[in-house]
Amino acid sequence: MDFMKKMTFSELERAMTAARLVGEKLYGIIVFTRDSFSRYYTLEERSYLVDNMTSMHFQPGAASGSIVGDCLDEADFGARLDRCMKEEGWVLEYCYLIEHTCRYCEYLHSLAPDSKAFVCNMGWIISPRVIDKKHCKDWKCKELKEYKPVKRSYYFAEVPEPGSFGKAEELKASNLTAAKREASRKSGFFGTVLVIGTDISKDGFIKPESVLASKIDGEWEDYEC
Repeated sequence: MDFMKKMTFSELERAMTAARLVGEKLYGIIVFTRDSFSRYYTLEERSYLVDNMTSMHFQPGAASGSIVGDCLDEADFGARLDRCMKEEGWVLEYCYLIEHTCRYCEYLHSLAPDSKAFVCNMGWIISPRVIDKKHCKDWKCKELKEYKPVKRSYYFAEVPEPGSFGKAEELKASNLTAAKREASRKSGFFGTVLVIGTDISKDGFIKPESVLASKIDGEWEDYEC
């Protein structure tokens, strides 16, 4: 099987489906074109990790055609890519398969929502998992032994104009970049201002001193150094 080789979605689909039929879990990356989005996103931000067990699209005869993916920049987890393509016009650029096991070690998957995506020099992508590095002989990324994720809550409010207040909603995001993307997707009105902060008052409004960013006329402005 050709890992890391660019292929069409049809080729990825055939490989994923064939592996599913014999009970083998297979991982792949789907990359979307820059033109799929109204603003600029990097290659990492346009790349989604999928597998043939979570996505029912790769199970022959399944009632659902879901394709579920996690963005490699950790800003979007469990995205329904089939709906994004159909309803939001996302266009596939290319796909490729990746190895899902390290050839040198037995590894332990454990959830680490605040971690970054790492790429093993063997081409194995971990997102958002932490490897049991004890036995790995070929791991080139930073040490994770002292990794201590800090949980930070993000809230957003959609208000009519700068300086006004609106009820805040907690976001699932674990970093500011992810919070911006999630808030943009949740906005429901044209011409409003989006505000992101880390703390809310007892009345449910974002505290002014905790505001990190606001989106006015389609552009984000950060207030945090």
